[in-house]
Amino acid sequence: MKTLKIVTDKEKLQQISKTVDMSNLKEIQQLIKNMKKYLESIPNGAGLSAIQIGKPLRLFLVDVGEKYPKIIPFINPVITKYSEEKEYGNEGCLSFPYKYGNIKRSISVNIEYIDIYNKPRSQTLTGFIARVTQHEYDHLNGICCVDKMNKEKD
Repeated sequence: MKTLKIVTDKEKLQQISKTVDMSNLKEIQQLIKNMKKYLESIPNGAGLSAIQIGKPLRLFLVDVGEKYPKIIPFINPVITKYSEEKEYGNEGCLSFPYKYGNIKRSISVNIEYIDIYNKPRSQTLTGFIARVTQHEYDHLNGICCVDKMNKEKD
């Protein structure tokens, strides 16, 4: 596996990611495998978007902790519902090391996506996993967390 390099150039991270073409499933599965290995190697890494490794594709991984599978890939995700209830939480980002700040996010989201086997899925995510998912979803839309940190007020 070629070592992946995290993009730290904010201008590159602000690109809008393109829909993943599922016609070459093997290539997508290999990309996910490489991203998964990389994410597993990062202490406290909770998520990774393809754009963060220089691939502006609508794809991200979220580490769901002790569940099986532990790391879930979300291909061509769409958040279909954000809970009205929101809370602040401290966030960081692999692309902006040593920068942390409070960001207000919905406490739950409904998301539709394609899985690694090219099957449509939908889930309701809550708590920390919902926060990570929203963070990674922002990346797909060219939104960097550093622009949201400590800026949102009630």
